[in-house]
Amino acid sequence: MSFQMFPCPHCPAELDSHRSLEHHIKTAHADTTDTGRTHRCTTCDEEFVACMDWLRHYDEEHAGEAGKMAS
Repeated sequence: MSFQMFPCPHCPAELDSHRSLEHHIKTAHADTTDTGRTHRCTTCDEEFVACMDWLRHYDEEHAGEAGKMAS
């Protein structure tokens, strides 16, 4: 059985749920979120100003890809 992992756009961490990723970003990267820095998608290299925009993009565009590649 394969599990989908959610990569952090700021560090090498991969988390097992979207909620865990949001929590990780808010706690581990509080100084880098929504401060004018960009958030780069690790899958397609697209950039976002707001972290939540990146998370939405990942959910809509890439959420199923991790499971497909692991199969």
